[in-house]
Amino acid sequence: MGYIALAALIFLLWRLGVTFSQFRRLHHIPGPKVAALSKWWLISVIGGKRSHLILYDACKRYGKSFQLTMNGVTNLSEGSLVRIAPRELVTDDPDRIRHMLHVRTKYRRGENYKGLRFDPARDNLLSQRDDKEHARLRSIMASGVWRPI
Repeated sequence: MGYIALAALIFLLWRLGVTFSQFRRLHHIPGPKVAALSKWWLISVIGGKRSHLILYDACKRYGKSFQLTMNGVTNLSEGSLVRIAPRELVTDDPDRIRHMLHVRTKYRRGENYKGLRFDPARDNLLSQRDDKEHARLRSIMASGVWRPI
């Protein structure tokens, strides 16, 4: 009985540590309080028929402008950045989206990019999340594109 209680205590402490580290990772970005701790808020939003409206409302309610540094130039973006899960963000600003999808950005592609696969077992240029492999695929694709002289 003592080993089971010790194992349960260790598991509980580990789970609290994981939850705290997830919370701290993006703690400076506003959003619903529940969304900072678990994905349940996002799952409940996506499960409904009004997810696009709820996410739009979250951008307007919680969103605030942040300073972005791109190519050495600091801009104050007018769009919003909102935390909707422990490791997920949403924005309504096209400039911020361009920055997030930039070639050498610090942002990484999320798990939802797996949905862009044509073959469920293999990644393509759109669904590849590894930067080195994505660059390799891009170079292969570039050789097939016609460029005028």
